[in-house]
Amino acid sequence: MPVVYNGHTTDRVRTQDPDGGMMADTIQFYGAGWCPDSKRSRNCLDRLGIKYEYRDIDEDDKVRTYLKSINNGRATVPTILFPDGSILTEPSD
Repeated sequence: MPVVYNGHTTDRVRTQDPDGGMMADTIQFYGAGWCPDSKRSRNCLDRLGIKYEYRDIDEDDKVRTYLKSINNGRATVPTILFPDGSILTEPSD
């Protein structure tokens, strides 16, 4: 099933995490501490009580490389990856 990425349609992402293991059953949030959009999106998820695993792309090169692999070569944050493989990049509240 296609996914919309910044106005473009892409396929669902693969089901492996940056370490090569299977994706967790929780939402994976890729962000950066310096990014105000990452902070805003995390605050939104927290307010709604939605559980997620946060991964800072500046703290782990594997995470940054993986993020680029699912975002057409871009390390765009925030990126939210859902357990079903769908992806949300630079979401609004």
